[in-house]
Amino acid sequence: MKAKAIYAVAVLTAAVFTACSDSAERRSPTGPTALALGGALGVEAEADLTPAAGTRDVPAASATTLTFDDITKASTATIRNGYGAGLHWTDFGVVDPIAYGQSVTGPCGPFGHVANGYVNGTVSPKYVAYRPGGGPAEVTAPAGWTFDFISAYFTAANDKQMEVFGYNNGTLLYSRIFPINCDSPTLLEANFFGVDRVVFDSRFGTGGYSTLGDTFAMDNFTYNRNLPARPVP
Repeated sequence: MKAKAIYAVAVLTAAVFTACSDSAERRSPTGPTALALGGALGVEAEADLTPAAGTRDVPAASATTLTFDDITKASTATIRNGYGAGLHWTDFGVVDPIAYGQSVTGPCGPFGHVANGYVNGTVSPKYVAYRPGGGPAEVTAPAGWTFDFISAYFTAANDKQMEVFGYNNGTLLYSRIFPINCDSPTLLEANFFGVDRVVFDSRFGTGGYSTLGDTFAMDNFTYNRNLPARPVP
């Protein structure tokens, strides 16, 4: 009789543990952004954002976030070299979408009528970075330096897919390929450690969302600048 009672308690305990586990799995969030790495456009998958072997974590206090809100008071401007403690910027500009002619947030549509990726992608008011030309945009470190590209927000202006690549001394170390949309920004937690060049490109433009060309919006670029290596005395 005592053995039967012990067995019943064990069965009941296992059932409760299983139910709690199932409930926890159902409540587990999938996260606000699911990035597709190297997959077909529109096929979303959880991004593997684990740093490569041999890399290091960056303390939050050491990272710097560039909001692009302190470059100009004009509606548009070029990001000049030196912004961000010496970083070099190629084919990057900033735009104030409200001053440029937009004042409405909401679903994407023709520029000047309803919102597009510039106004929807403004994480820290009131400027966002964008690519004014047709080729890839780049952020590079001064000679002898490297930096850690931690994260940034991306929103579609016309293009629907972002491609971001991290290099060191010409060698490709990191790549992220993921879909973006024009209704809200997507956070890329890149964790590109020890790079001297990051290339940003976008593809599959739909047209009609912007008069600034097939491009993307970027905001809140977070990075950590690494000191050049010093010889041991």
